[in-house]
Amino acid sequence: GYSAQETFYSMICTCYLNEMICSVVNCLPPPPPEPQEQQVAPFCQYTKPNEGDLCGFKGACRYNPKACPDETNEENIIFDICKCRGGVFKCDQFDIACNAEDEPVCPKEQPKNLSACDVPKDTVCKYNPFGCPSQETKGVFNDLCTCNRDGEWICSPDKILGCPRDQFIASDDAAIADDPIVVFCFPGDALVQILQTEETTKTTMIPMKELQIGDMVRVMDGTYEPVYSFGHKNTKDTAEFMELYTTNSQQKKKKVVLSSQHMVWEVTQDRFIPAAEVRLGHQLMSYNDDNDTEVATVISIRNSIRMKGMYAPFTPSGTIVVDHMVASSYVAISNLKTLVQSQPSYYSYQWMAHIGEFPHRAYCYYYLGGSSYCKAKETYDINGINQGWCTIPLQILNSTAKGLSSVVLLSLLHVLLSVFWIMEQIMLNNKIIVGLVTAGGIYCYKSSTSIQKKQL
Repeated sequence: GYSAQETFYSMICTCYLNEMICSVVNCLPPPPPEPQEQQVAPFCQYTKPNEGDLCGFKGACRYNPKACPDETNEENIIFDICKCRGGVFKCDQFDIACNAEDEPVCPKEQPKNLSACDVPKDTVCKYNPFGCPSQETKGVFNDLCTCNRDGEWICSPDKILGCPRDQFIASDDAAIADDPIVVFCFPGDALVQILQTEETTKTTMIPMKELQIGDMVRVMDGTYEPVYSFGHKNTKDTAEFMELYTTNSQQKKKKVVLSSQHMVWEVTQDRFIPAAEVRLGHQLMSYNDDNDTEVATVISIRNSIRMKGMYAPFTPSGTIVVDHMVASSYVAISNLKTLVQSQPSYYSYQWMAHIGEFPHRAYCYYYLGGSSYCKAKETYDINGINQGWCTIPLQILNSTAKGLSSVVLLSLLHVLLSVFWIMEQIMLNNKIIVGLVTAGGIYCYKSSTSIQKKQL
């Protein structure tokens, strides 16, 4: 069934009587693979579909927002439109027609913050138009730049728009709807501050994707602790994160990007809370450029930010400073929400996660003293979750949470975590060790003396 043009040639050589005898063999290529059944999109895709892709809804989706350099009206943002008609996508591409006769005032590319501006003072320019695939929300400009009276560009987030997760699925990850990648981490581009060497106080900022086990990283109290492990380390996949924008008393804006269940320190509540529970006006603990702590007020929240890489470094204190914000090394386990809400304040997500991590911490930090053993031996599953130290506890927690009542689960956790807490206090406090050894010695001495008296 193949034409002559579809054949290819290969050389076969055989060693016969100490001589290589070669011949050309005419072969047929393998049959073409069977076409895979195309998935039907149940609603708007995250990225623009191809013309003719299958869809199973009635409506239109928009992609590739565009605007002229001087455009500031969100109503004039132009989108490509893909309509689902007759079970397939039919897409129309639209180009913007800017007035070429008028010289645009705003730079074509977004200027850098604090760079010099050569336009009239108080000129306002907007950049990075954005809109959700679904047309239920209006388009916005993500960034706003103003030429101030000192002749400098001041750029900051303008209107931050998050797209509800249930409005679309990611077309480049078709399995996400049925088998989602577990995300409890920071993206690879998130910044952390590390000591250049343990013998010096010089520090440097590096992206999370370059962080290694053994690096001395800044933690909540301003000191530096070694990264003894990663709970999550996925270098290749893209996941959805939250973006929290804040401002300090000097109106300097910062942002931190993290997964929705990863925790940050909320100042007014004096505890770690999941990013998903952060609201506008909440106050987060952060470090400024002078390495002093300050309060950062949340001014905007953006969901469904897709970034590459997933990293969750573990430190002995269970804290880490990421993008200048104080964060936890852990996530809030949703299965424990009812337990946390019904117990005293000390029974927090952070406390349970940190004490529950004790065996891993004891093995890789206390016992091995920060050696490279764990760095060489630890492995991660297909989703990047630490195999053994994290996958097994999560599986046990999920199975017990489904099969046990909250009272029984709480009792088991309380006993187990109490044992872990006592063990760590003994390891941290030499006086306790000396006291236990002394008490044991006295007990043994009295026991032996008593036995000798009975023998006499």
